[in-house]
Amino acid sequence: MITTVAAVISAATIAVAAAACRSCVIGIENSCCGYSLTNPKFWMHSGYNDNPLSPNVDPRSMRLCSFSKFAMEARGAAGVLTYDLQKNSADGLNYYSSNKLIAVMFSVPFDYNFYENWLAVGIFDQTQTCDEELFNLMYYGSGTNFKRGRAKDGEIKLKIDSVEIKAAMSNEYMAILRVEVSDNCKVQNERG
Repeated sequence: MITTVAAVISAATIAVAAAACRSCVIGIENSCCGYSLTNPKFWMHSGYNDNPLSPNVDPRSMRLCSFSKFAMEARGAAGVLTYDLQKNSADGLNYYSSNKLIAVMFSVPFDYNFYENWLAVGIFDQTQTCDEELFNLMYYGSGTNFKRGRAKDGEIKLKIDSVEIKAAMSNEYMAILRVEVSDNCKVQNERG
């Protein structure tokens, strides 16, 4: 899964995040041919965004962002990010709203005696705000439009309609979270 993400994660991005001691580098790979990821937002439960989210993740591309804990605080890096799912026009020059967004929740704790790394991925209506409520839902709650797991348990998958999200996270204090978004056109292209 997502071998291109591992190949592209730069040493500079990891070095910046590593300086904070509790961090999460997130690689988002858009394997879709029918959707672009646009209008990024994030909300932090603890920590800050030290490598910004890309404004767009076009089809067949990958982007990085990272989040770290604040220095001198006994808290980790935890938050949620969202991207709108935009349908691409046939010529690839325009976007049309799909009325959906993807969400990624991550938690890299400060104290591994009491906590562990968690991740979640979801597909929500575009009216869903990227805020504390979404973080709490994905960290503590339950629902059919997202999937949560511990990093040590391996890959998680969620498929709703034609969109599938796969994610895996390292179980380390300098975590790497790999996310792949794909759609049905990948399968159709292989057949045709």
